[in-house]
Amino acid sequence: MNACPNLRCLEFNSPFWYGNHDDLDIYPTNKLKALKLDNYSTRPLSRNQLIWMLSRLGNGLRVLNVPVCDRDVDVVELCCPSLHTLTCGAYVIVPAHDITEETLSLDDIEDDNNNNSGLRHLTMAPQDLRLFLRLMRKHSDTLETMQLWLNTPLYGGNIYSESGRIIRHLQLNRLNSLSIITVPGFRMDRFLEMMRGMCRSSLHKLYLHGDRSIPSPSLPDMLHLHCLRLCQLQETIDHQMTSYFTRLASMGDSCPITTIEMYDVAFTDHTLSLLARIQTLQCIKFVSGPTDSWTENGIVDFFISTQSSLRTVGLFLPQITDSMLDALSALPSIKKLLLAKKLPLERMDRFKKTYPGIQVITLDRKEYHLCCCAL
Repeated sequence: MNACPNLRCLEFNSPFWYGNHDDLDIYPTNKLKALKLDNYSTRPLSRNQLIWMLSRLGNGLRVLNVPVCDRDVDVVELCCPSLHTLTCGAYVIVPAHDITEETLSLDDIEDDNNNNSGLRHLTMAPQDLRLFLRLMRKHSDTLETMQLWLNTPLYGGNIYSESGRIIRHLQLNRLNSLSIITVPGFRMDRFLEMMRGMCRSSLHKLYLHGDRSIPSPSLPDMLHLHCLRLCQLQETIDHQMTSYFTRLASMGDSCPITTIEMYDVAFTDHTLSLLARIQTLQCIKFVSGPTDSWTENGIVDFFISTQSSLRTVGLFLPQITDSMLDALSALPSIKKLLLAKKLPLERMDRFKKTYPGIQVITLDRKEYHLCCCAL
């Protein structure tokens, strides 16, 4: 870094931090705005190492991705008063491509209007409930997006029995986007109940990534969402989601939701019939799960009967028939179609020639996963 005194952004995507963390010759600078270190396969920095590093370049940092435990977040806050985007945690066991990443523009990094105002974007794997709630309380007026990797047990208090007492008066007043990623056995429904008390009508995007053993959470009172993304929650969409979709449909053209995406969430023809009744959808994406019970007729009927003006449709299904494509292309509002690369090339060419007004984007499974998960 001695050779790059004007460096603004620094990112390491390799296991750079194996070995001695002090090997990096960090030259003191206030010009570095964004620092991103690999934290998916790396042990956390010690408190002393964190202080040593941030004391040399922390004052001007706006964006920081660093492998630290949540008990050391106070060091980050102290050394980086201008920080607005923080990703912290180590030994995260969710694959990196499952994580939602905000694409930061140069304007975000150079934003000088946010000095000392608090965090706006937070991604973390909280372990201590007290520290997590302290962080929420401190930044409750500035947090806009938050992603939580709940892959380890929380200690420092029973999150279920004590959550109501602890957060009764805590509200995240500006939170717009919330992602919750869990592992088998975690009661997402109860954690979401806690978060629902914190998030009022400002919450517009909700992304839930669970495990097939986790029941679908109850969402009937979250009718202010604009975007809902469900990933690997349960083998079937149960009555909880059925009730939610029914209530959305009953709102008519006053329903705020515009995007619903289901990744490896086993949906049925009945699910499709409920979604078809929602009038405000502009984007819908389906990525098939291993235990789906939908039929070709169900997909076709959805496109024929939908009351929404769909502009974007994503289909990553084991079989995409001509009947599905014909029904989809008949939608007067359709502009973009996302499909799997395995669709035969001659069929793809024929579709593009027949419907030149529809943009067709082909993706493999990993690309589609990223596309569905990106907020």
